[in-house]
Amino acid sequence: MFDDKVNDKLSYTQCLYKLCHANENNIYIDCSYFKHMVKCNIHIDLITQRLETVFKEVLQSYNKYTIHACLKNFSVTDCDKYKNYTKELSYKLYYLCENDPDNVLETLYIYNPSSIMSMLHKLFEMLCHVDIRKRIQMVK
Repeated sequence: MFDDKVNDKLSYTQCLYKLCHANENNIYIDCSYFKHMVKCNIHIDLITQRLETVFKEVLQSYNKYTIHACLKNFSVTDCDKYKNYTKELSYKLYYLCENDPDNVLETLYIYNPSSIMSMLHKLFEMLCHVDIRKRIQMVK
């Protein structure tokens, strides 16, 4: 499903595919490729465009989607570093979901979360509605 490490010999197009692609209503996002592409100075708008395209394609064919996000080597520092980008992307995806993301997200699987991410998940889990809690799954 996800690469063990980033293949830096891939073309730009191949990296975009590795970053985000879909199979039926499953959307796969590999944050390792996000970091790699940012390091290679690939403009953030192109990355956003790829993510939006994949989400749009899935929503055209399916009422609900499942996200599989690999956070291997994605640290809390990375979260802070890319927080503005993440916020902007979240707004765009929110509008793609017709302002009702709760009805289109079936499950969010987070693979290889750091220990701090897992602790934050447990903390915020107590604050979330039980329906939302069921949809977020941390996978080691």
